[in-house]
Amino acid sequence: MHSRKFLLLSFLTVIAPALRAQIAPPAKAPPPARDQPVALGQIVVTAGRIEQAIADIAPRVEVVTAQELARTPGSYLTDLIKKNASVDIIQYPGGLAGIGLRGFRPEFSGTNQRVLVLVDGRPSGTTSLGNLPSAGVGRIEVLKGSASALYGSSAMGGVVNFISRDSRGPIAGSISLGSGSFSTLLADVRIGGALGKTALDFDLGYTERTQFDNLTLGHQEKRIGTFRQGGGAERPNTAFSNRSAYARLGWQLAPAWRAELRTHAFFGRDIESPGAESDLTNNQASNNFTVAGGDLRLLGRLGAHATQLVVHGTREYAVRRDETAGRAAFRSSIRTTTFRGVQLQDAWTVSPAYTLTYGLDYELVKNNGKTYIVTGARSRPSTPGDARETVGLFAEATAKYFDDRLIFNLGARRDEATNTIRATPLLPSVFEGSSKFKTTNPRAGLVFKPFVATPVRLHASAGDGFVAPLGDQLAGLSDDVVAGQRRLRVGNPKLRPESSRTYDVGVGYESAAWGADLTWFRTEVSDKIESFFVTNTPAFRQSVWVNASTASASGVEATLEGDFGRLWSAPARTWVATGSATYFDRRDQVLPAGPAPLRNVARAKINLTLAYDDHRRLHARVTARHVRGMIDQDNSRLLVFTGGKSGLFTYPSFVVWDLDFGWKFTPAHQVTLQVDNTLDKYYYEKNDFPFSGRAVYVRYRFSF
Repeated sequence: MHSRKFLLLSFLTVIAPALRAQIAPPAKAPPPARDQPVALGQIVVTAGRIEQAIADIAPRVEVVTAQELARTPGSYLTDLIKKNASVDIIQYPGGLAGIGLRGFRPEFSGTNQRVLVLVDGRPSGTTSLGNLPSAGVGRIEVLKGSASALYGSSAMGGVVNFISRDSRGPIAGSISLGSGSFSTLLADVRIGGALGKTALDFDLGYTERTQFDNLTLGHQEKRIGTFRQGGGAERPNTAFSNRSAYARLGWQLAPAWRAELRTHAFFGRDIESPGAESDLTNNQASNNFTVAGGDLRLLGRLGAHATQLVVHGTREYAVRRDETAGRAAFRSSIRTTTFRGVQLQDAWTVSPAYTLTYGLDYELVKNNGKTYIVTGARSRPSTPGDARETVGLFAEATAKYFDDRLIFNLGARRDEATNTIRATPLLPSVFEGSSKFKTTNPRAGLVFKPFVATPVRLHASAGDGFVAPLGDQLAGLSDDVVAGQRRLRVGNPKLRPESSRTYDVGVGYESAAWGADLTWFRTEVSDKIESFFVTNTPAFRQSVWVNASTASASGVEATLEGDFGRLWSAPARTWVATGSATYFDRRDQVLPAGPAPLRNVARAKINLTLAYDDHRRLHARVTARHVRGMIDQDNSRLLVFTGGKSGLFTYPSFVVWDLDFGWKFTPAHQVTLQVDNTLDKYYYEKNDFPFSGRAVYVRYRFSF
């Protein structure tokens, strides 16, 4: 009841000013279409939940454009991000993946991760990056640094926003078919535009990637005792089939008002999981994933107010089959995760120099799981069913002075969350309960352009972030007997959210042909949630969740883009070089057992791209991705990475090269050749789970 009252109060707080007519300056021209090639000074929407030029934003934002997405080889959206932006990744064959920013370890499952993933500004509704639908994605924005002041829980390290195509011009589209290594079938169909002279416009999209054969590993071979890595070996149980769909319908209700309905779907079928390489064929499985979601939007202007209402919902359904070699396959688990929510936001242009963005978010997330044994009978699930209800109220003010050369922003968000543990079949030791917490997170930013004639800018930002505790950490109670020891685990209703504070300061240069930025950052994390043993004897162990650990990370981020063909008077953006890099000089945490390095956060990451496009017939693109200094725990069979000693070890560094070449032999017909992992490198994004060696794909595209 208290949450409903808070929601009603927040709604009235947001909508009341918008109901008054205000004297506003003329509306700005619409930004460039979202799927146009990148240009320095591009418009983005993630940093402030409104349209802003990158040059006016204090936090760092990396953009992966539609052109870069189309010209990058990769099986999943995860591949397209990691090859075009400087991020940390955990990724398994079969798509399970997570992303990390600013020193936060990537997380590949769960609903309260440390990097927030959005679709068109609302929660993606998926627990793994690999389950995101690729159909309809027009570009990706990666916001680095805490954004909890705008987005609430999980935005500690930053935000990754997948922005859909929005076609409003003449109807156009394309049909693409292809095939390649490992007997892979590729298909992509898209169409969109305005429906004649009506007030309607639409987008439709469908993608499919089916790999019928097992992949093969890179040619490099390494032997650790009797364990053989790589060597071009076939990786058993690695076939998969992924399909995704996108549909959007827009309706211009009036000159200043618009409604939109968007839907996304992902169908992963028979996605085989080989298990760890050191397990051989002892831990194989397959997964079926179904993700269906969408949103209904109402957008409009009332005087000086640009208001929007978004109602959204997504359901993720996962079925896992145990297919370990030598025994009968069986369904081992089912999981259902649902996201439901409402976003209400207003951007008030108080004057040409002042803007106030404010609003509320309501979200309800539910998890429910079932596990089974080989006979098909239900077995004891590993976690109870839980739910989290959150209401957040946010506001951020932006002020511009001296012809937009000095820009300030200051904002904060108040979140109130209720976590609930539900009675779960076959878990009688877990009792129903709930717990509430409240948290406020501010942020501030500054952009200064000191010279009128020189496009140099200085920028700095600082912000707090948080992630909500899990329901069983707050209110759970389990009582088990394991190997003769009674184990009592108690939730802690006084548990605080994990919190962080991020600072960054940098300098950038942006002109029509060249752009560069160098940013120093620091992240401090407190109140990390750990399990603490109150008592631990041979007969009885009692543990409780406590805020016990801290972590810190610091380093530099760099980006570079150059239209270097202008050096010999080539047409604009014929020869373009881009690059991004991150280097950590510190990445440590203090656990109850003592200091330790942050796992799965690479010391250095570098992405480089050289692209040619004559804008008529030919394009070519070479990309390279280098990762060095990734530390992780050795969980392999026989502890092969640490010589049987267990503990932490450092991944081998690697560089992976990709190629893309396209020939448009008529205005409507194009053939594309893509080579993934051109040098046939043996490498992995998660130890003991290597990726394929060289793979070649050919596509034909007809555009209309």
